[in-house]
Formats: sequence, C-alpha cells, structure tokens
Amino acid sequence: MSKNAEKIAELERLIDLVDHTLDKWPPMPPWNNDHSFEERERQRKDYYAECDRLVAELTSETGAKIDGSRPWEGCRISLAGIKSSCTGGTYGLLHNWKGAARRRIEKLRAEIAA
Repeated sequence: MSKNAEKIAELERLIDLVDHTLDKWPPMPPWNNDHSFEERERQRKDYYAECDRLVAELTSETGAKIDGSRPWEGCRISLAGIKSSCTGGTYGLLHNWKGAARRRIEKLRAEIAA
C-alpha cells in the first residue's frame, strides 16, 4: 500500500469516528419560556456536559487537539495534520473538519492517479 493510500485509509477511519461522535450528539435544549429559568439552566448545563464528554471521548480515541468548546469562544481542531475552525460550536467544528478531511482525500487520490 502506498503512503498516500495509507493516509486515505487513516482519514476515512477518522471520518467514521467523527461521524459516530456526531451521531451521538445531544439535541440543543429548547430556549423558550415553557420552563423556569432554573430548569433552562439545568438543561443547558446538561447539554454542555454531554457535549464535553463526547469531545473528551473523541480526543481520547483519536488524539485530536480541540480548543474552545463554546460557540462564543470559537473552536479549533487539529487531527491527522488537518486543521479546521468554527465559531458555531464544536458540532460545526467537527463537520468542518470532515469537509477538510474529504478534500484532503480527494487531493491524495488525484496524486495517486497522476
């Protein structure tokens, strides 16, 4: 297997792991007045705790470096030599990384075909 083919296989494996993480992502709690302030705060804290747990699981499995897990902070990821960022939160960050990884795979496939 060529070096580029090995890189492609590794990126595809990582994309699958990121997809698995995104499949488990919790829904955003409703931001309406149907609940008391305390209940909305509890839901928000539970949501972010679950998101943080999923990010910790992913970084443990993949070695990803993820900075900033809240939308207002902006988020950055470095995984398998691919860097990406997002100001919309970690969920968007992981989707952005997948897009960058797929573009890298296409570039590697083009190099193999050349």
